[in-house]
Amino acid sequence: MMEAVASANAAPLRVAVLIDWQNVYKGARDAFALHQDGHIAGNVDPWQLARLLAIAKDPTGAKRGLQEVRVYRGMPDQARDERTFRAFRSQTAEWKRRGGDRLLLRTRKIKYPPPHTGEKPREKGIDVWLAIDLVEMAIRHTVDRAIVVSTDTDLIPALKLATDTRGDDFVEVVGWEGLGDAAGLLHIPGHTITKRPMRRDLYERLRDDADYTVSTRSRAKA
Repeated sequence: MMEAVASANAAPLRVAVLIDWQNVYKGARDAFALHQDGHIAGNVDPWQLARLLAIAKDPTGAKRGLQEVRVYRGMPDQARDERTFRAFRSQTAEWKRRGGDRLLLRTRKIKYPPPHTGEKPREKGIDVWLAIDLVEMAIRHTVDRAIVVSTDTDLIPALKLATDTRGDDFVEVVGWEGLGDAAGLLHIPGHTITKRPMRRDLYERLRDDADYTVSTRSRAKA
């Protein structure tokens, strides 16, 4: 009886949510065929997404609490693409307004290829940063649960190391489920972890239809 009372009064598990932003944005556009709906379609509220994931039922039945959210994304070059840079600044400022000190931005400058190549700008190093943070959390015991919102298979080695270190309950993976693949892509050999596919109804709850390419005043009037 005393053990049951102690368990009920135990502090909630500390949850960190790690969001690969570009993967989430493009994943929603692929999963729900949003490419014809303009550049805004696919945007979601990362703070609200993290809150929902943090309070989801834990495999052990323990209570959970959101400790922090880390959003990983590329940062446009202001000199090369001022319009996109302004949109980036406006959008991330709104994220910080919602999440406060518990929302951390992890940004790296986008790599721009020479104009003559015709190649598109690319994020570089974002998945590496997420992987390092995940492994550090596992080794240093700074959190009890790490929820990775990405379907990037480059993360599998880091996910395996984290679960080897802390066990299968430590890591959860999340991804969109629709026309494309969901979090099932992130299979970790030798481990059975929690996978949380996100479907269209959840996207509709979390979607962010704000156009960050226009001013805050103009968005307020829309």
